[in-house]
Amino acid sequence: MSVSRSKLSRKTTLHRNSASRRRLLHENLERRDLLALDSVTPLFTTTANVGPAGPAEVALRFTGGRDSAVLGFLVTPNDATLNPSAPSFAKDSQSFPSIQSLNDVNSSGQSYALAEFVFGGTTDFQIRVGGEFGSFGSFTLEVFLIGDSQGDGVVSDFELLSTTGAVAQYLGAGNLVTQTFYKSKGIDFRKDLRQPEMDSNLDTIVDGTDLKQVEINHGKQAINVDVADGIALTQSFTFVDT
Repeated sequence: MSVSRSKLSRKTTLHRNSASRRRLLHENLERRDLLALDSVTPLFTTTANVGPAGPAEVALRFTGGRDSAVLGFLVTPNDATLNPSAPSFAKDSQSFPSIQSLNDVNSSGQSYALAEFVFGGTTDFQIRVGGEFGSFGSFTLEVFLIGDSQGDGVVSDFELLSTTGAVAQYLGAGNLVTQTFYKSKGIDFRKDLRQPEMDSNLDTIVDGTDLKQVEINHGKQAINVDVADGIALTQSFTFVDT
């Protein structure tokens, strides 16, 4: 039985179209997975706008009595017209560097900065977000405490221990003894222990670098975040890109 060339051509075209649809579906699922990795439990959330005239500036006040905190600042664009830059920071009229700054985190369109805030003298800080390549639009800023998966402003003993478990999983150090130990602490080592709040640099793994940041936040008083009113940002503060 012979098959015409036109039928073979149609079958080939249908096969290619089907394969293309499968690839597109796979790519879309991968993208959603990447975005899900960046979903955090924030201490504070606000929206602001980057305008054609320049960056957006937000003043935040931190209270709670602790001396310092390592914080993550995740920026998610609400408008397709905005490609946000990583946040930059200032205190007492002076900018200070972030630990890490990332644009377009994991190809998500989000930006991110990790910074240690030291609260001596004043608890008011300024955050600036601009638009890459002259872009502008609305964004959502989420502030979270590294290691705080509950969003309650503290890193508990349980959260620290869970972070050590996530590091052990990443290193492949799990065995029956390890599982038994974590089980005695109420942690199921057989499950993925990684939480996005542990992942200080948002590289999708939890390792020793992340554990170090979580340890800095562990065992301190609860931190609270709110808008600081009455600060003339543009006139009073000079930012330096980091």
